Amino acid sequence: MIPDKKKSPEEIAALREGMGVPPPPAQPEKAPAAKPTMPPASDPAAAPLGAEAAMAKPVEAVIQLDIAPIPSRVEAAAAHRLRKHDLPLAPAPPVPAMNKTALPAHRHDPRDIAQIRKREALAQLQNPGSDPASHLRRQTAHPLLYAPGYLLALAAAACAYQRTAPITPIVLLALSLAVSLYIAMRKPRSRHHAALIFMLVFLTSAFGLLHYAPLFQNGP
Repeated sequence: MIPDKKKSPEEIAALREGMGVPPPPAQPEKAPAAKPTMPPASDPAAAPLGAEAAMAKPVEAVIQLDIAPIPSRVEAAAAHRLRKHDLPLAPAPPVPAMNKTALPAHRHDPRDIAQIRKREALAQLQNPGSDPASHLRRQTAHPLLYAPGYLLALAAAACAYQRTAPITPIVLLALSLAVSLYIAMRKPRSRHHAALIFMLVFLTSAFGLLHYAPLFQNGP
């Protein structure tokens, strides 16, 4: 049976005497360990040594140096290209103006545009030769010029068909050919009319020669 409380040393000694058990031999008591005495901080000779001295010293601030990482070869090439682009560019040579008209510095409103057109129209009326359209008109044949060429070629064909015509077809064909040559040389924009008149003259001459040939007149 477990006792309710722990017996004190005196009770244990009384029980041993009652039971005739000799007491245990007395053990020498251990002296308490001497605590190390810290000398005062004012005495430099009694300062702690070793690790304790290192721990007792104040910790100085550590200066951290930011060391830039070494760039790779790709980053170095990109940085070189950026430095190359950042260099100032040489001034471009002046471009010669193709025409004498300069571009406007700002956008004109409708009123300004109307005034500019009015001034240009007045200048063209005062100097007709400066109009660009007049140059094109001089290169284009008038209808009264190429119409007689068609009419002369058709009249020559009709006279060639009628043998009793009062006018010889050769004269009409020559006049039509002269009109065609004049248009081809002096009116470049109406050369298609000159080509058509020449084709009519050529066909009329060819069929006229075949019509008047003796071989075809004396048939079987």
